Amino acid sequence: MRDPIVHRESTKILANAYSPTSLLAYEPAHRREKPIDLGAWMSYYTFDVIGQLSFSKMFGFLEKGCDVDRIIETIDIILTYASQSVNGWLVGNTSLRKGRRRARSLDIESRGDMLTKWYALNQNGSQWMTTKHLVAHLSANVYGGSDTTSIALRSIFYYLGKNKDKMRKLVEEIDGAAAAGNLSQPVSFKEANMHLPYLNAVIKEGMRIHPSAGLIYERYVPSGGDTICGKYIPGGTVVGINPWVTQYDPEVFPDPESFIPERWLDSTEEQLKRMEQSFFNFSAGSRTCLGRHIAMIEMSKMIPELLRRFELILTYPDREWETRNVWLVKQKGVIYNITKRS
Repeated sequence: MRDPIVHRESTKILANAYSPTSLLAYEPAHRREKPIDLGAWMSYYTFDVIGQLSFSKMFGFLEKGCDVDRIIETIDIILTYASQSVNGWLVGNTSLRKGRRRARSLDIESRGDMLTKWYALNQNGSQWMTTKHLVAHLSANVYGGSDTTSIALRSIFYYLGKNKDKMRKLVEEIDGAAAAGNLSQPVSFKEANMHLPYLNAVIKEGMRIHPSAGLIYERYVPSGGDTICGKYIPGGTVVGINPWVTQYDPEVFPDPESFIPERWLDSTEEQLKRMEQSFFNFSAGSRTCLGRHIAMIEMSKMIPELLRRFELILTYPDREWETRNVWLVKQKGVIYNITKRS
């Protein structure tokens, strides 16, 4: 949304559904020797969570173990198109028109999911939650809230697999917290925050070293122009910041191409502040991602639960993964051997 007033009012009306308090209300909801594509299962997990939060119904990815209704494939096609021709892509895409019909037919008699909350605002005549807004926000949940988190999860497990000492350190922290009686089963978000500091550092470093978005976060210079870093920029010019630039700045993140979770725990207060200011994975300011709490809750709960139950070893530790930047930088090749821990 280019108009700052429209953006501000829309954000106000959406923010409650994305707050930690609202999201944690959903928290109670619910041995292979053969190598598996863990990266694919990360996508199945994040898409089903978004389905549950948005519509009180999972899409069925985890149950079926496949790309249900070719949703992931369709989004990949949309991203490829959108990364090259952004203007008008939402209006012209046939997949979204189909999505409108599906959204209208969904059962809204549910447990207070986002559809139900926002539909109530729509029925009360809110100018910021017309049917067009409703469909756009729910579509954005699916398109924007699934792949981004699964990319982060793939990054975390890929770099943990490549750095066995980091994996071992994290598993030891989880086992120690469980032995001390500080973790329930499944792990709660509050417990992960309080008792698993290295986990939080691993999550942060995984997102730093491989940000989900690979192109700039676009902004439009206001009419009349503005001066940025001492240079005058005419009004209407597209400017932006790329997290792959800010999060690889060696002055802020020494040895930026190395996976070092400890930097988030051992840095000085001043250095940590600089790192936080340069961490751009969720954008910043008034445009900070509303769904960031969803992502953090998903990762903070799933990673320790997986590692306390299973031993994970990269099947091909010497292979590099494949990445493709179509605005989102998606990866292939996170293949793991998974065995149940005793």
